[in-house]
Amino acid sequence: MKRVIWFSFALSILVAAQTTPGPGVPGNRVGGVAPGPDSVVSIDQEPQHHLFFENGTVRVFKVEVAAGGRTLLHRHERDYMFVTLGDADVINARQGEPARELKLKDGDTGFTAGGFAHVAINPAKTPFRNITIEIAKAAPDPEPQPSQMLAGAGMSVTWMVDNPCAFAESIELEPGATMPLHQHQRPHLAIPLSDGTLESDIVAGSGVGTRHVIEQKAGEPRWVEGGYSHTVKNTGSKPARWVQIEIK
Repeated sequence: MKRVIWFSFALSILVAAQTTPGPGVPGNRVGGVAPGPDSVVSIDQEPQHHLFFENGTVRVFKVEVAAGGRTLLHRHERDYMFVTLGDADVINARQGEPARELKLKDGDTGFTAGGFAHVAINPAKTPFRNITIEIAKAAPDPEPQPSQMLAGAGMSVTWMVDNPCAFAESIELEPGATMPLHQHQRPHLAIPLSDGTLESDIVAGSGVGTRHVIEQKAGEPRWVEGGYSHTVKNTGSKPARWVQIEIK
């Protein structure tokens, strides 16, 4: 079933409680009305956003907000994708808008247009974690290659996002199951949602005839260049889950 998780769709409950200003955000009020024009930092200056990887296409941040913690008021200039790691209940307080609560599930993935500042508050007793993928590419391809929808025994694929800028799908592969032969024309970002071992056999394009063993770790993104065809087998003892993102 096609599923697109958007921040705007996930916003559900108005927050009415006053919240104490956070460090570096003087007078920041996030109860009822989101922060006003206080000190705003860029995403790469926000201490809960840790730059993990960057190239000409993406900047990838690991985000972790401690239980009961909050980010500084920070600005997202660019469009971005997000992948939630673990179930979460987080308050999204956009500057100049009502603060709202988002209830997210492990693996929820979405696209958010940039051009706003916000504070993320974690009222839960566990850390809030996600991967934020900022789109650094100047403009989408004028005629992007069509995205694939794979199907096979022992696997489940859910389309999460498909718009002019990006494509994302969530994949689950049972132990011993093999994804059918498929082609990666574009580079992609793989974000594991579980630990496990995969075996990739490249049958065409760059690296043809080679086999790669992939030890994936939950929450550790991998950037993979395109231009090849392969199969993927789950050689582990548990289902392998990951989100795959392409920037068009």
